[in-house]
Amino acid sequence: MKTHVIAIAGAADEDHVRRLGADEVIDYLTADVVAETSRRYRDGVDAVVNIPCRPTA
Repeated sequence: MKTHVIAIAGAADEDHVRRLGADEVIDYLTADVVAETSRRYRDGVDAVVNIPCRPTA
């Protein structure tokens, strides 16, 4: 079974999260994440993992 990763990130970080392995990116700054995920995946998703990231100095 292959995992399909949907990253929630700003557009400025899209390339970065794709390099980390994201298959898709939803821009949380311009889209309602829940509505957009529901639109793309009408049958829902199997899991949601929140990994908060903070900028480092």
